Amino acid sequence: MKKIDLAELRLIQLDILTAVDRFCRDYNVKYSLGCGSMLGAARHKGYIPWDDDIDIYLLREEYEKLVEKFPETYENVKLASLQRDKKWDRAYSKAYDCRTEMQDAGNKYRVGVGIDVFPIDTIPKDKEEWLSYDKKRRRYQQLYEWKISMVFRKGREWWKYIFLPFTKLFLLPFSARNIARFLERYSMKYRDTESPYVFECCQGIFQKHPFKRSVLENIVDMPFEDRMVYGMRDYDEYLSNAYGDWRKLPPIEKRIVHHVFNAWWK
Repeated sequence: MKKIDLAELRLIQLDILTAVDRFCRDYNVKYSLGCGSMLGAARHKGYIPWDDDIDIYLLREEYEKLVEKFPETYENVKLASLQRDKKWDRAYSKAYDCRTEMQDAGNKYRVGVGIDVFPIDTIPKDKEEWLSYDKKRRRYQQLYEWKISMVFRKGREWWKYIFLPFTKLFLLPFSARNIARFLERYSMKYRDTESPYVFECCQGIFQKHPFKRSVLENIVDMPFEDRMVYGMRDYDEYLSNAYGDWRKLPPIEKRIVHHVFNAWWK
């Protein structure tokens, strides 16, 4: 198998994004760039120079439309989700190139080079209720992370390993897929409530603050590398909320790739 380097990985990801974008436009599914991809689009008109992935956001109802309607294969792209793949073990989805294979650190179930597809869920309007819910949500998310990827790694703080054997033993009866399904249900706890606020409940562990639903309802075309895709019209509101002074570049020592992967053409 031919190995895929970083430059080629990005090109494959861009083609996947283009395929998903085309499908969403044809079927009137609203999505937006999210996380570092939204930051990259706003600040760099594409990838953050030291980044190597693409993330997109969809409100839960739009996410469910995508999962339901996306074909088995669309322009060499498949969509893995809990609903579509019996082996899938994450509370979010991944659109991937089925001609490739990728080994990502911590994930035993392999799919191809892909982009992450995150559902965004309604959260409580009351601040105290949100903080209580988020505290529990992060605990469950941590258990999932320990289940799939808490392994001994060089450079990790020693204290993180103290309870690792006990945690692994406690989680032994539960599969990663079962925990992911629980996380998905827990993420939707407030879906029938009227609240203007939403959050990446299924995965969000680095961001702390909710943002307004309207940010994902108002999407526009914006450049990302050499193509046009959907992004947030009010991206400053989202990025300031998530990253603070997002226009300021981080120190040079922090401009590093954080993901560990190996990828190949089949």
